[in-house]
Amino acid sequence: MQKTDYLMKNQNWDRLIAFFATISAWVAGPIIVALFIGNWLDRQYTIAPWGLLAAIGSAFIISNIGLVKESKKLLNKIDQEYKENKSLSHLLETEPDKKNNIHGHHRN
Repeated sequence: MQKTDYLMKNQNWDRLIAFFATISAWVAGPIIVALFIGNWLDRQYTIAPWGLLAAIGSAFIISNIGLVKESKKLLNKIDQEYKENKSLSHLLETEPDKKNNIHGHHRN
């Protein structure tokens, strides 16, 4: 079974929804924080719009780092599960042959 077939047959919706929520948080969270920090910097030091732009630029970098980390983490979990299930499916495929076939004859 190829990895894409495995993913299609073993969709875990809870994990996908959790991944979507995590990715959304990595996108929205830093931007929301950057808006508050940027506005505060602009008012505190009268440097508008540079404080806000610097904060949003930083948030963009932080978001990208978080997205890459979370994506790698999920891909590693999928690879590990695929390898474990692949080795288990190999064992399960050979097991019925042993049960149903004794010395070349089928059991009834």
